[in-house]
Amino acid sequence: MPQARPEIRAAKEPLTPDEFKRALEQGLGRAILCLKKHDPMPYKEIILETCMKDLAHSRHFFYNKAPYFVELLDVFEDSQDLKNQILNAFQTIPPDEDERPSKELILEFAKAGVAKAREALYKDFVETVKTGFDGRSGREIVTLDGLKGLLFISRFFGGLVGTEDQDVIPRHYVRDFSESLGAEAVNQAFLELNKPKASEYLEFCRKTLKSRRKGRRYEKLPYEWAARAIEKGVRGGRVSLEFWGQDASEESLIRVAQRIPEIRGVKKLERALSIFAERPFPLDYTLLLELCRHKNEDVVWVACQALSWFSDSRIRELALEFLGNPEMQRQGMYLLELNFEQEDWELLESLTVDLSDDHCEKLIVQTRKVIETNPSANALKTLFQLYEAGSCVSCRLHVVELMNELDCLPEWVLEEMLLDAHDYAREKVQTWLSLKIP
Repeated sequence: MPQARPEIRAAKEPLTPDEFKRALEQGLGRAILCLKKHDPMPYKEIILETCMKDLAHSRHFFYNKAPYFVELLDVFEDSQDLKNQILNAFQTIPPDEDERPSKELILEFAKAGVAKAREALYKDFVETVKTGFDGRSGREIVTLDGLKGLLFISRFFGGLVGTEDQDVIPRHYVRDFSESLGAEAVNQAFLELNKPKASEYLEFCRKTLKSRRKGRRYEKLPYEWAARAIEKGVRGGRVSLEFWGQDASEESLIRVAQRIPEIRGVKKLERALSIFAERPFPLDYTLLLELCRHKNEDVVWVACQALSWFSDSRIRELALEFLGNPEMQRQGMYLLELNFEQEDWELLESLTVDLSDDHCEKLIVQTRKVIETNPSANALKTLFQLYEAGSCVSCRLHVVELMNELDCLPEWVLEEMLLDAHDYAREKVQTWLSLKIP
C-alpha cells in the first residue's frame, strides 16, 4: 500500500499512479477531487482499466461503486467514447470471465438512457440462464424495469421449479419488489400475466421465504436444543448458537458453561464457546484463558471472543502477547478492548502504520472498537492510519464518525467524504455540515 503523504489528502497535489489506483480501490472521494483539481488525462487509462475489471472489489464490500465510477468517467470530454468501450467489452467478453465490466456499471449506463446498455443486460441475462447463473442473475433487469423486469425473469426462473437447479433460484426479487412496489401490485401483475412458469416462480418464492422466516427463531428454544446443536451441529453453525445465546436464560448459559470442561472434540468445543460471543461467560473465566492457547485456531478465536467480556491483568498480559504476533493481532485487539491503558496509544499507532490489504480489514474493526471503548484525542494518529488503510467504506465511515465524536475531524476528510463512493457516507457528512451551520 502506498504510504500516505500529507499533500495527497483531498488531492492537494496530483496523485501518483499507485496512489490514484489505491483511491479507486477504496472508493475515496480523493480520486474525484484529483481529476477536478489537476489535469485528469494521466489518470484516464487507470480509470478505464479499472472499469474493465469489475470496479475493484465492488461486490466484496457489499455496496455499489458504479455511480462513483460514472462520476469519474463524466469528468472527461470523451466520456461517451469511454462508456462505449466499456459496453463493447461487456458484450464481447463471456460472462464467466473474471475480468469483465460489471453489470452494475452497465445498469448505470442504461439508467442514463443508453439503449444498447439495456439491450446488453437483457441479452446477458438470457445467455447466463442458458449457461448457468448465480443468485444475482437478473437483479439489474428488475432494478431497471421494475414489474416489467420481474415478469420477464420469472418466466426463466419458473422453468427451474421442481428441477435439480431450483436451489439457485433467487427468491429475494419477489420479496424486495413487493416491499418497494407494493405486494398488491406485484400479485396483480402475476395474475394478469396468467402464465404457468411465472406463477410457479411466485408460489415457490412465497413458500421458501415463509419457511426461512420460521427457521430463524431461537429465543424460545430450550437448553436441550443447544445441547443437541453442540453435539451434532446445527444449520447456520456458530451463528445460530450465537443467536440462541443472546436470548437464553441465565440458567441455560450456566448449564452450557458447566459442560465445556467435559467436551471432547474441536468442533463441539468451538460450537459451545460461540454461545458466549454475545453474552458473558457465567462461571470462572480461568478456563477461557487456558482455551485461548488451544492448538486449534478456531477454538482460540471463539475463546478470545468469550474472554473479551472481562478485565483482568492476566487477560491484558495475554492481549499484549498476542499483539506481538502478526498472526494473533486481531485476537489481541479483542482482549485489549477492556484491558487498555493510556500507555497503549503508541502500540496502536505502530500496529496500524503499515497495514497490508489482506490483514487490515481483520484488524481495523477491532482497533476501532478499542478506540470507541477508550475514547481519547490521542487516538487521532491511529484513526488517520485506519482511514488510509481500509478498503471497506463501512469501516471508513465508522472511523470518520469517531473523529467527529472526538471533535478532531479535519476539513480535508470532510471534503473527501462528500465525494465518497458510498451514498450513505456522503449523506452522513452532509448532515454533519448542516448541523454546523448557525
